[in-house]
Amino acid sequence: MTDDMTYRSDFALRAVDGTILALVEVKNREDLSPEVAASIRRNRIVHGLHPARYFLLLSQDKGYIWRDGGRGGRSAPPTAEFSMKEVIGRYLPDRDPTERLKGVQLELIIGKWLDDMTTGMLRQPTSAETALASTRFLDDIEGASVLVESHV
Repeated sequence: MTDDMTYRSDFALRAVDGTILALVEVKNREDLSPEVAASIRRNRIVHGLHPARYFLLLSQDKGYIWRDGGRGGRSAPPTAEFSMKEVIGRYLPDRDPTERLKGVQLELIIGKWLDDMTTGMLRQPTSAETALASTRFLDDIEGASVLVESHV
């Protein structure tokens, strides 16, 4: 990636020192399998994925995290896979679980969730947060700023 190119992500997490810790893409596909997720990540790498420490790909059903961001090779499998159903249920407890969220709805929930994780506001961790903690993601993003539709 050249200096004049930027990479757009749905969210970026920036540390106090200004470094980008994580890039987060929201793709509400019903078929977001590990293979499809790896393909989307591979496409991002080809188009100049910023070398953040973490890359997350999230739908309302599944989430994937790569600990090495874009540096682990184009075909690297996710570091962890997790369900997003409990996360969505936390923020939309009365929603019909079979309903597909619109892009903006899901992005608002993901933004709130990211903010709650960076500020330590989560009291009862879901299986998603447990999976993220196993990668050190939660420790690393403590106190980070959540940037919306960020160009890095």
